Amino acid sequence: MDVSGPLVNHIIKTRYEDLPLEAIASTKQHILHTIATAIGGSDCPGCKMVVDLAKDWGGKSESTILVYGGKIPAIHAALSNSTMAHALDFCMNDDRTDYKSGVVVVPASLAIGEQKGVNGKEFITAVCLGIELGVRIALAINPKPAHALSPVIGCFASAAAVGKILHLEHEQMMDALGIAYCQVCPSGIGISSPSLTKRLTPGLAGKSGVFSALLAGKGFKANRNILQGHFGYFHTYHQEEGDMEQLTKDLGKRYEMVDIGPKGYPCCRGMHASINAALELVSEHDIRPEDIVAVTVFESDRNPIITHGGGTDLGEKSRHPQGDVDAQFSLPWGVATAIVKRNVFIGDFTKEGLKNQQIQQMAERVKVEIDHRLSETSLMSTPSIVEIRTKYGQSFSKRIDFARGNPKNPISIEETMENFRRCATYASMTLSKEKVEKAIEMIIDLEEVDDISKLPKLLVA
Repeated sequence: MDVSGPLVNHIIKTRYEDLPLEAIASTKQHILHTIATAIGGSDCPGCKMVVDLAKDWGGKSESTILVYGGKIPAIHAALSNSTMAHALDFCMNDDRTDYKSGVVVVPASLAIGEQKGVNGKEFITAVCLGIELGVRIALAINPKPAHALSPVIGCFASAAAVGKILHLEHEQMMDALGIAYCQVCPSGIGISSPSLTKRLTPGLAGKSGVFSALLAGKGFKANRNILQGHFGYFHTYHQEEGDMEQLTKDLGKRYEMVDIGPKGYPCCRGMHASINAALELVSEHDIRPEDIVAVTVFESDRNPIITHGGGTDLGEKSRHPQGDVDAQFSLPWGVATAIVKRNVFIGDFTKEGLKNQQIQQMAERVKVEIDHRLSETSLMSTPSIVEIRTKYGQSFSKRIDFARGNPKNPISIEETMENFRRCATYASMTLSKEKVEKAIEMIIDLEEVDDISKLPKLLVA
């Protein structure tokens, strides 16, 4: 039997009461942070286009479009809300695989959960199990280290979560995963402007998950060789069998999702350790931008941001971002922002933020070098060294092994709540502070909610 069988058995049989407290806490943080990023991302380029198209399609009034309002078919709400949730590149992130664990599962589950009127405990359980499945698939990818794509694995994860909400039986859940597999596509993810496809692909995965579970519920049959074998996911996309032990070890006892946290900054995770180091250096030594003559960032050759920049010879769009997507993947821009503003947030990666001439000039002074010693670390570590030299002949250096949001450098639920409030100020339409606070309180006490449809009602203008 394909390993999918035992995984599906676990998903079907697990109840809220079976979940460890730490898994419940992690699930709530996933929900809180992902909805915050959807709200904050609602004003990003491309998102309104997706929303407008979904509204033009019309259809059943089932699920809410966050911020913009209006009810549309659940499948299109998942598409819209997941696209917004990923637009800021501010997701929950697994540093072991770079998998964005909540950006597909949470919006897809919310869309169906609202339609079905499930209670908070049911919602938590579905989201938790969907995320856990995706995380385990990501961890099972060989060879390691792997870069697991949320649009790919999110198809499976969201199908499982939605299937749990729909109370699919074993054979139906297997079919849902099989149908989801038909829709996996790892290509076409653009990470430079003017392309907006990176933020769209999780939306397509969320849509696929909803579609897969709904179609399976109708009795549509699918292939059973989903993960293993010559035609399974691992061989097809990674050219070798997956790590089966990682998929099933301590299933139901140990939840891998607890080792995932929210990003600290709305940009590529490969930039975060460097941003952390720059922030600490300028704060600890009170280094002024006008006194800096050079900034050197030492990176691991495992860091995908190096690949985007064309190695240490940084590309034009990395040094001079032309749009928000360029900025989200520009290591010089992120480090320069940290040095100049001593803070890095959403506004720094917008069209207006890119006009900051002081940051532009500082980015010119940032160069990148690869230090192979930084690659000799665990999968959980994402190290970087930043060295700043001043016109006074001083040299300051800082190494960061675990960026903020890593389990070794966690972001608390209180910080996530504050991040929710800050994200709400960037929404495309004004959300009342009272409703924002009620939404935060509802998510924190989600197990007490009798109908999850109450939550999206608070998150529209």
